[in-house]
Amino acid sequence: MKRALKTFYLQAQVARRRLFCFCRTGYNGDVEKGRGFVVALSFHQLHIFYTVATKGSFSAAAQVLHLSQPAVTMQIQALEEAFGTRLFHRSTKRVELSEAGRALLPHAEQSILLMRETCRVMSRFTRTLAGKLELGASLTFGEFVLPRILGEFGKAYPHIAISMTVMNTRQIMDDVLSHKLTFGLVEAELDHPDLRIEPVLSDELKLILPAGHPLLDKPVIRFEDVTAYPFILREPGSGTRDVMEKELVRRGHDPSRLRTAM
Repeated sequence: MKRALKTFYLQAQVARRRLFCFCRTGYNGDVEKGRGFVVALSFHQLHIFYTVATKGSFSAAAQVLHLSQPAVTMQIQALEEAFGTRLFHRSTKRVELSEAGRALLPHAEQSILLMRETCRVMSRFTRTLAGKLELGASLTFGEFVLPRILGEFGKAYPHIAISMTVMNTRQIMDDVLSHKLTFGLVEAELDHPDLRIEPVLSDELKLILPAGHPLLDKPVIRFEDVTAYPFILREPGSGTRDVMEKELVRRGHDPSRLRTAM
């Protein structure tokens, strides 16, 4: 677990360094042989562009990136001025990618993936870690698993400030995809082409009943037995609830038959 935390931190830390791309372009944005001007493109700008494109608005991107909206706008304008073309079509409700923006988007995404892979390869040469580690955890991990692990991690890497947010699986996935979180720990199985997912622990779900409940007298409790009583469940989007519902479906039961009280 310590090793995983270390690797993910390196990805976040090096991502803040600047990556420059120099290209010779004409003032109309087309490549011209032997003339033109030099464009300095930073990884920070590409990251902001990618976030605006995926979130669909400057304000949403600013919130995810922990920047002011004017700062996000300024970086996008700098990119547009450098390339000599608009990257977004702006409206009062939403921003949409222009033709140039659609051309740039896959390259911006590739640069982010390349930076992460570079950090992964170089992490074994790094001796001293410093900075901030932002992670998301579902309730089980956040309340019962991570506190003792993060305590030991903090002693081993005292120069790293750890920020942990407890939220449900769906929120964690969205924040990792938008680069708001370095990584997440959840209970539910996920399948997304832009996420690398690895199992780290095994857990078990059990039915909890109050003392004196009629079902306690049964040697085996069937699904039909519990549908007659109110259930207390996690909210939709919770990994725990998702695991339970998928298992019920796998066994041929309809989770909607449960009487959810809260």
